[in-house]
Amino acid sequence: MTTPRGISILAGYHHVDLRGTMSKLKVIKRLLVLSVFLGALLATGCAEKKGYVRPPAWPKGTGPVSSGQYRGFVLADLDNDGNTDIVGASSFPGNITLSYGDGKGGWSDPVFLDLRGEVHSVATGDFNEDGFQDIVYSIQEGSAGVRIKLNEGGLAWLDGIPPIEQGKYEHVRTGEVNGDGHLDIIAANATSYVDGGIQVWLGDGTGNWVLESGPANTNVYMDVALADFDMDGNVDLAGAGWGPYGTLSVWLGDGHGGWSPVLPLHLGSHYGLSTGDLDGDGNLDILVGSYQKGIQVFFGDGTGDFAEGKSPVEEGSFWRVLAQDLDGDGQMDLLASSMESQGIRAWSSRGMLEWRKQDEKKDKEKEWPAIEARFPSLGIYYEIAMPDLDGDGVHDLCAASYGAGIKVWLGTGGFPAQKAEKRTLRTEPPLTEVEENSAFKVISGLPEYKLGPGDVLEITVWKGMEPTKQEILLKPDGKISFGFVDKLYVNGMTASELENLLVEELRQYIRDPRIEVAVTRFRSKFFSVLGAINAAREDKGPGDYRLIGRSTVLDALGIAGGPTKDANLREVSLRRKDGQTVVLNLYKAIVEGDKSQNLVIDDRDIVFVPTMLKQKSLVYVLGEVNSPGAYPFEREITLLEAVSKAGGTTMYATLESTKIVRGDLSRPEILSSDLERLIKKGDRSQNFVLANRDVVYVPRSFIGDVNEFIDKIMPSLRMVLWPGTFRDAYMDTDRLRITNVE
Repeated sequence: MTTPRGISILAGYHHVDLRGTMSKLKVIKRLLVLSVFLGALLATGCAEKKGYVRPPAWPKGTGPVSSGQYRGFVLADLDNDGNTDIVGASSFPGNITLSYGDGKGGWSDPVFLDLRGEVHSVATGDFNEDGFQDIVYSIQEGSAGVRIKLNEGGLAWLDGIPPIEQGKYEHVRTGEVNGDGHLDIIAANATSYVDGGIQVWLGDGTGNWVLESGPANTNVYMDVALADFDMDGNVDLAGAGWGPYGTLSVWLGDGHGGWSPVLPLHLGSHYGLSTGDLDGDGNLDILVGSYQKGIQVFFGDGTGDFAEGKSPVEEGSFWRVLAQDLDGDGQMDLLASSMESQGIRAWSSRGMLEWRKQDEKKDKEKEWPAIEARFPSLGIYYEIAMPDLDGDGVHDLCAASYGAGIKVWLGTGGFPAQKAEKRTLRTEPPLTEVEENSAFKVISGLPEYKLGPGDVLEITVWKGMEPTKQEILLKPDGKISFGFVDKLYVNGMTASELENLLVEELRQYIRDPRIEVAVTRFRSKFFSVLGAINAAREDKGPGDYRLIGRSTVLDALGIAGGPTKDANLREVSLRRKDGQTVVLNLYKAIVEGDKSQNLVIDDRDIVFVPTMLKQKSLVYVLGEVNSPGAYPFEREITLLEAVSKAGGTTMYATLESTKIVRGDLSRPEILSSDLERLIKKGDRSQNFVLANRDVVYVPRSFIGDVNEFIDKIMPSLRMVLWPGTFRDAYMDTDRLRITNVE
């Protein structure tokens, strides 16, 4: 058979002759079908060739905790059953979450260790070497510092000896840094630029912390990473600095707890640190997320030196960056968690590695091509990890969501997520409001004074309409004698409890006795207030005062006469009778209504208010800063310096709406500053020189009406600037609290 001249195409294995009997319509139809087929084939071929656009590798995200603002988690085997469990760190509500895994992608119902304050980070390790993984966590507000939960086995947890009980720590790690074989704790300190740094507490294997040997004690740090950067067998450290003086720093360890700094790698505000061999040269590299500056990559050479690489993204805020082979080509790619509601983003390293090998290649589009359609594209995420949680040999994705709890996406091939066996936990009750100490006890919702030796009681016995009253001294042995009742032990009881006891004791002698007990002289309990306290009246000033029930630190200052004008309310110390000392920032209690900074005092407590000696000028920094309070200066201070002294701004600050309140509060002058332009664009016109007793306020939201703003904060400003009014207003902190100004 001969083939006629003309145009022929191959369509479905049929040889078609356009000059034959087939109509033009059918030919056109087949051409269209063929073009669609070839287009799809070409698109598939291109996508497969590039290897960056793939269907989602994970089904819909599940996870052990479905709500809450989580900042961190750690994977560990808590109950020694061979399966991976998840320990979550929640900032709101403040708690630690324990989720026990079954090894198949299922989880027990979450168990919450309720804590007072925001938990920012968790890590695990066997601190007392009993064979169980313990928990170390950083907590802010309330019981601040770095705390320990000891795993007692049998799902029981106890408080361990904390390395430090004050300060704001963002991230904690565990490792062995001094060669003694015992686990140590390393933490990033974000308290302030003066009191920050990277701290290391050396453990002794019994749960005690024998020495602090950190490489830095100043500047704000958000994270710390442990690795052997110079390949000498010793643990080195990298710290993610934050704020105007923030640096990405590296210290080389000597194996005995000593550190040698290298030159800072990068300036700016950094978040989470990770390490990994990104370029496959056998040396560890550093990956770090940053505030508004995208992601930074630094390639190590194995000697402790680093060279900055090309960033996959130079804008936006990212918390954690991981090196992970995401497309199965044997090369490490990048995965990062967004803090700007962009979910979890990823980039392939293929083009980047080609670019590094060929310096003349300048096609920036191929340096870090994005990996699309594989990860959640919405939501705020902090900590991320890619373990194999269901034992199928495929990486899964675990992430701490700021709003949606702990999320888990099981990789393709994983078992369906099912609940593991429900577990229960024996632990101490949740920390709530103090309802009892040696001075008082809450009964029927009201605090009642506890009786003690030296107190004088008035006991009234009613006979019909006639009362009979008698004053009785509570003896040193804690006993009283009254009527038919002899040597009755009443120490530690409240008046109402003693009433009930006397009714029962006298019932055998008196029919339906009616008894009333009142304390007429309180002598058994007292507290001391020392330091910068007003002594305008003869009965006021530093000294001892009777404790007559439930009282807070602010109550104590008010009873003693209030603070002096040069009092430093930012660093008031409360010393307990057992020797424990807590440093409180009373500005947070007064201005923000922060109850965690206004602790309930106990019998024999000592409150000490320091002064700002040798300083004549003060500025006040309030609002969305990490450490609000009064800050002294001698010569000249700028707005940026004042904010830096206050520990920098929080992540919730609306920088462009910063206000400065100056002058007489009856007719204050309000200055506006755009801190965002100052910090990000270097606009020095926004960096005002402050005057004595200026108040800097960094709001959480935009301030539109200045007059409304003044009306809302004026009561708090009066208390801050005129401590003499303290005594009359200290009990009204809820009314004085500065709220968000719209």
